[in-house]
Amino acid sequence: MFTRHSTDFAAVTSAQAVKGAMFSLSVETIVETRRGWRKIADVRPSDEIASLDGGFVPLSWVRQAIPTPNYHIPAQALGNCDDMVLPSDSRIGRGAPLNFTHASTDMLSAPIRAFEGYRGIRKVTASETTPSLTIGLAAEEMLWVQSGLLIHARPMTTPYFHTLSFAEACALIALESTSPDCIPVAA
Repeated sequence: MFTRHSTDFAAVTSAQAVKGAMFSLSVETIVETRRGWRKIADVRPSDEIASLDGGFVPLSWVRQAIPTPNYHIPAQALGNCDDMVLPSDSRIGRGAPLNFTHASTDMLSAPIRAFEGYRGIRKVTASETTPSLTIGLAAEEMLWVQSGLLIHARPMTTPYFHTLSFAEACALIALESTSPDCIPVAA
């Protein structure tokens, strides 16, 4: 087990982990499909959901998520139309401030954990936890949920969208709290 030889252990990777992107959502989260707005629990592989660029992307697979703590997002806190719950591994799409030169795009990906305390966002208690699904896509996307919140379906490789660390996201949220125009919510 404790060895100095790098060849003693084979690298094991899942075929799904190498290709595509994935994200997790509470089963109650609403997504826009070609058939209209649906709960994520009602979508199936090959259904298509709305993405940031105005198109629809097909789902590759849908599975039960590993239980994680959840966060309650009050209506309108992040552009969402209703109260909602997100798993703690969710990443939120946000517009980059004009002076943010580290990003190659005008969208940033921030961990939901960094938003705790912002506009009433809070970690939920065990009794409030709802089941979640993990969804796979063929490629990285920013997806619309709850009619106005962007979720980052992050790839297993280097992301196209600039991915903020927890500390970077907290700093930008603090700036936004000071100046509402600092980080515009994508519309």
